[in-house]
Amino acid sequence: MGLLDLKTIVIIGLMLHSALALVMLQTYFTRKTYPGFRTWTIGQACWVLASFFFYFRDVIVSESVSVILANPLYLLYALLLRNGMARFYGYDRDRLWMTVNVCVAVLCLALIYWFRFGTNDMNMRVIGSSLGMAFIVLCAGIEPILNKVKRYQIQMIISAALMAGGVCLLMRGAASAVHPVYSDLFRQDVWLKFVLVMGMFVNVIQVFGFITLMHSRLEDELLEAQARLQDLANTDALTGLVNRRGITEIATHDLKLARRYGHKVSLIIFDLDHFKAVNDTYGHAMGDEVLAAIGSKCLDAMRDVDTLARWGGEEFAVLMPQTDLVGARQTAERLRIMISAFKPVPGMDIRTTASFGVAELNGGSFEDMVERADSCLYQAKREGRDRVCVTL
Repeated sequence: MGLLDLKTIVIIGLMLHSALALVMLQTYFTRKTYPGFRTWTIGQACWVLASFFFYFRDVIVSESVSVILANPLYLLYALLLRNGMARFYGYDRDRLWMTVNVCVAVLCLALIYWFRFGTNDMNMRVIGSSLGMAFIVLCAGIEPILNKVKRYQIQMIISAALMAGGVCLLMRGAASAVHPVYSDLFRQDVWLKFVLVMGMFVNVIQVFGFITLMHSRLEDELLEAQARLQDLANTDALTGLVNRRGITEIATHDLKLARRYGHKVSLIIFDLDHFKAVNDTYGHAMGDEVLAAIGSKCLDAMRDVDTLARWGGEEFAVLMPQTDLVGARQTAERLRIMISAFKPVPGMDIRTTASFGVAELNGGSFEDMVERADSCLYQAKREGRDRVCVTL
C-alpha cells in the first residue's frame, strides 16, 4: 500500500468507478437486462457520487457537507446492491431482511449525524459507517448462497468479493474503535487506503459479475426457448403426442442402439376405420376430440420405452424398441380390442375400430420398416378392417 499515496489512489479509484458506472449504464440501455440490474446501476452511480463527496472534502465541499451527502449515498449503494441481488434471484418478496437492512442503514446514519453535529467524534463516525456498510454488504453476498434459488457460477465469485469487502470494513471499524481520536481522517485512518484499494477490486468484480449474470440468464432463456421450439416442432398440437418428425428422430437413435447391441425393434402403424364418417356426422371439432381421446387412451397402454405418435390424419404409429414381431403383434391386438370397445366421448355412442400393420427391423432403414408396416396396414383394410396384419 505504500507504493501509492492516498491522493493518487483516490483519483484512480474515482476514474475506475466512473468508467464502471458508464459500462453498466451502457449495458442497461443497449442490452436485455433483468430485474435488479437497473438497481445495481443506480447503486454504482451512488458509489461514485459518495466517493467524490468523501474524498474531496475540504477541497470542493466542506466536511459537514461531505458527512451529510457521502454517508447516505454509501449506505444507499449498499442497500441497492443487496436489493438488486434479491430482485435478480426473486427473493425480494421476503421483506423482512430488506426491512432489517434499511433499519441498520437508518440507525447508522443517525449515529453518524449525531457524532458530527451533536458530539463531534470522527472515530465513532468511522465505526458507524464501517459497521453499517459491512452488515449490508455481507448480507448482499451471503443471501444468494443461503436462499434456495438457481445460482450461477459467477455468483460465488461475486459473493466472495463482497464478503471480503465486508470483512475489510469490519476490520476498519474495529481499528477505529481502539485508535486514538482522529483529528485528520486521511492521515490517521490506517485502514482507509486498504479499504480504497479493496473497494476498487470488489467494484470490478461486481460489475463484471453483474454483466456476466445477465449474459448467463439470457443464455439460459435462449436454450429454454430453443428446447420449446424443438418440442413444438416434434409435437402434434391436437393430441399432444409426438408427431411424425419427432418419432423419426427417436427412431434414428433407437435403431442405432438396436444395431449396436443386437436388439429387436418393431413398428406398428394403425389407422382408424371409416373416420370420415365421424367427421361428416358429428363435425370436425368432434372428430378432433375423438382423435385426442384415442391418442390419450393408447398412450396410457404403452410402455415407457415405447413411442406413440400421431403419424398423420387419423393414423398413429408405435415404435417399440427391444420388441420382436411376436411382441409387437400382441401389442397391436391389445390396442385393436381396446379401441373397438372404447367410447372416446362420454355420453355419446361414438365408436370406431382400427386397422393395424406391424413390421420388424430386418437390417434395413427406418423408412424400409415404415413401408412394410404401411403395406400391412393397407392389406388389413383390404381384408375387411379391424384387424392386424404382420409382415415377415
